[in-house]
Amino acid sequence: MSVEKVSNITNAEFWGRYLKRGAVGLVGGTTWIHKAIREAEALITPDKKPSMWAHAFIFTGRKPDGHEWIAESNLITELHKMQIINGAQENRIDSYYRAETALNCAVLDFGLSDADADKVIGKALDMVAKKIMYPVSGLIGTLFAYLFKTEKWRNLWNTKNALYCSAFVQEAYFAVGIDLAPTTATTNTSPEHLWQTKVFHKAYWVYIITSQTKKIS
Repeated sequence: MSVEKVSNITNAEFWGRYLKRGAVGLVGGTTWIHKAIREAEALITPDKKPSMWAHAFIFTGRKPDGHEWIAESNLITELHKMQIINGAQENRIDSYYRAETALNCAVLDFGLSDADADKVIGKALDMVAKKIMYPVSGLIGTLFAYLFKTEKWRNLWNTKNALYCSAFVQEAYFAVGIDLAPTTATTNTSPEHLWQTKVFHKAYWVYIITSQTKKIS
C-alpha cells in the first residue's frame, strides 16, 4: 500500500482532488455512533487504539446535476423531518464535507479499469435498487466476533439480506473478484479492515487533529 498524507486542505477540496469512480471512501466523524464504532475497532487495530474510520462507501461518479455521488449502506436519522433512511442508498459526496461526519477522510484507489469500476458500481447500485438494509444488530454481532476472535465466521446477528457500510463495499468488490479482507467474513468486515487490506492500492488520507480527536486517537 502506498499512502499519501494530505494537509492544509478542506474536505471538499480533498474529495474533489482524489475521488475516483469505483474507488473506496473512508470517513471517521465525531458523532456518537462514529465514536462508538471507532472505539470498538480498537480490538483489531495494530496498536489497539481506536480506528480512524467508522464508515465506508463507493464513489459512483459525476451525475448530470454536476455533483459527485456515492453508494453506501447507512442509517440516517433526520429527527427534524421525522424520517429514518435505512440501508443501501445513493448520496452526494457533499454529505461528507463536515467534520461531524468526516473528520478523517481517505480514498483507497485499487487501480480499477473503467470496465471493472463499472462492475463494482453496478453491483453497488443493484444493492441500492434491492433496498439492502443496514443491520444495526449486525454491529453487535461484529463486536462479539472481535472480542472472541471469531470474525472469520458468519455474523449470526446479521439480519438477512442486510449489510452495513464496509460489508456493502466488500460485497460490491466481489463483482470483480477482489476480496478486501480474506480472513474475515463479509458480515464482519469493518472500515478498519478495508484500511488494512493487503490488496495493492494507493491511499490518500487527510487527518484533522482537534481536541475532539485527541480523546480517541
